[in-house]
Amino acid sequence: MMHCALHPQAELQAAMPAVRIAFFRASQHTPRSTVHLFSQAAAVLGPSGSAMHNIVFCRPGTLVVEIIPEDLTYANIWQDASLLGLSYRAVHVPGFKCSTNVTLGRAETRRIVDGVKATSTTSFELRNS
Repeated sequence: MMHCALHPQAELQAAMPAVRIAFFRASQHTPRSTVHLFSQAAAVLGPSGSAMHNIVFCRPGTLVVEIIPEDLTYANIWQDASLLGLSYRAVHVPGFKCSTNVTLGRAETRRIVDGVKATSTTSFELRNS
């Protein structure tokens, strides 16, 4: 279960008004609704954590944006995404640790939004950065 949350959600939604964003909390979903939500997603954005493994239910070509904490000692979401035919991007947020919530400043929000807008599901390069 994911132990951290993404903030501020409203600012992220405001930066992409044409995009319908669903914020996932595992405790609010059944297994069936989790599969449905991820299978319908055009993009999945979230902090590193076990909930990101729900990308196994995504359709090929789905964009996956992982927010990487400074103290991450492994990175396997990009491996999952690669094996599943998903488009992957990583964003590092200064000060984000595995044990804390992710608070996105304007600069991080802009980097994420620009990355999402620039990604094409037909043209993709795997980057660790």
